[in-house]
Amino acid sequence: MQEKFLNSKEASSYLGISTVTLAKWRANKQNGLPFIKIGRFIRYRVSDIEQFFKDNTIIRKPRITIN
Repeated sequence: MQEKFLNSKEASSYLGISTVTLAKWRANKQNGLPFIKIGRFIRYRVSDIEQFFKDNTIIRKPRITIN
């Protein structure tokens, strides 16, 4: 099975963020989303994006109030 890669526009759409936000994440280097740079081209593995979602999912438990 061949790995699927996305360019910045496709990756930002997949993530539901703007390309500007994605570029800031790359510059910041603190968000943990891996990317590949070949010359001036940026690519993202779909598997890395899916792992990023898994690693950054927060499940909140509802508060229980007792009266």
